[in-house]
Parts: sequence; structure tokens; C-alpha cells
Amino acid sequence: MINLDALRITPPTPFSQFVEDAVYITNVPDLLQHLRSFLDGFAVDVLSYQIVSDDLYKVPIDHGLIFDDFPRDWVRHYIDDDLERIDPILEYSRKATAPFRWSEVEKRMRLSPAQVDFLGELREAGLTDGLAVPIYSSIGDMAYFGVGVQFGRLELKEEHIAQIVLACQLTHNRYVALTNARRKPSVSLSPRETEALSLVACGMSNIKIAKQMGISQNTVDTLLRRCFEKLKTRSRLEAVLLAIGSGLILPERSE
Repeated sequence: MINLDALRITPPTPFSQFVEDAVYITNVPDLLQHLRSFLDGFAVDVLSYQIVSDDLYKVPIDHGLIFDDFPRDWVRHYIDDDLERIDPILEYSRKATAPFRWSEVEKRMRLSPAQVDFLGELREAGLTDGLAVPIYSSIGDMAYFGVGVQFGRLELKEEHIAQIVLACQLTHNRYVALTNARRKPSVSLSPRETEALSLVACGMSNIKIAKQMGISQNTVDTLLRRCFEKLKTRSRLEAVLLAIGSGLILPERSE
């Protein structure tokens, strides 16, 4: 997790200038500070940036939290008491396709008593209003940006929200570009391996896969074993999830 406490820039950076500068940034700390400075122009008090899922797998907050400048007491409470487990804003963001205000979550989903208490604690901590920005990049990869204010209301016009969302998307894309080469090994499957694993993803047994592909069950076993070895997985489900998340297969919907 990176914490940056540099001075904020005023007046606000024009969006076109933000984009122009962002594409030439070559390190993560400068990239995050660039976004933080841009958000200052919208009177944003707090920002968090978290990788929620990677290749369809959940990323724990102690590994996925890339940046935050929320109050330290709140962050310690959130992590130490595992509030991610009940956070309704984060939960709804995994289902959302557009940004939403934190307060809207109470209207959009049925909250448990623990989630109602969570929102109450959030407000008591002075985090009274904010914008949740879910971001998607490659298949199975999701990030979350929390943009908020303390003891007030986040006053944003629709064009401001659009700029914030685009800025978050660009920041995440650049972050992935700067870190992905070190994070993900290159894996390739042969056409036959791809076909066999795609049929597994469609729910077919080895017997049905053999019939579909016109090969023996032993050959199916061999193809899938090669897939497991290349993907470094031990089960059919794990191999399918990783292959879809990596863009190696894209199974067709069953009729």
C-alpha cells in the first residue's frame, strides 16, 4: 500500500492535461499522485484505490489496497476488524456497471443489520458522502475507487462524475500497464487444448468432450493435463477460471 501526503494542486488540472500527462508517467507513485492532484479540483478529501479481483479471484484488502488517504483510525479499524466482509458499498460495486453515491446503496440493496451499522460507523468517522467507482480492465479483473468528503457533501455535476470515472479508468489502465509485465507470466494453449478446456467451461464431461472433438478419452485426459501443467493448476474449475481471466478461452453460452 502506498500512502502519499504531498501538497494538493490548485487550481484544478484540466481533464485534457490530466490525460496527456498520465500516459507519459512511468512509475506508480507519480501516477497515483497525479490522480490525487486532479481530484483536488473537485474538493475531494479522501481517495482509495483497491484491486478487488484478479483473474476472477478475490484479492484480499491487505494485498489489493494500492492507495488510500482515509483517516488512519478508520483504515486500521476497517482492516483489523475485517469490515471488507460486510462493506455494502464494496459489495454493491461488484455488481454495478456505473458509479454511484455511497448513500444510494441503502436504496439499491437490502442491508443486513451489520451493514446498516457499518454505514453508521462510516458517517460517525466523518466520511459523510462519496462516490463509488467500479473499474474493469481485462476479463476477471476489477478495481474500486472510493472518492469522498469529510463532514459535508460531494458536490458534483454529471460532467464532473464522467471526468472522475475516466480519470480512474485511465489510472487503473496505466497501473496495470506499469505492473502487469512483472505480475503475469505468458501462457499459451494449443488450438486443441483451447477447445478441450473451453468445453470443460461449458460443463462437459470428458466423455462428452471426446465425442464432441472426435477423439479418445485418453487424448482428452492428455490435453487437459497439459492445460493444468501450463496454467499451474490442479482442478478443472481452477484451470477454467484462470484461462477465462487470462483471456485464453472464451466459452460459448450453452443453449
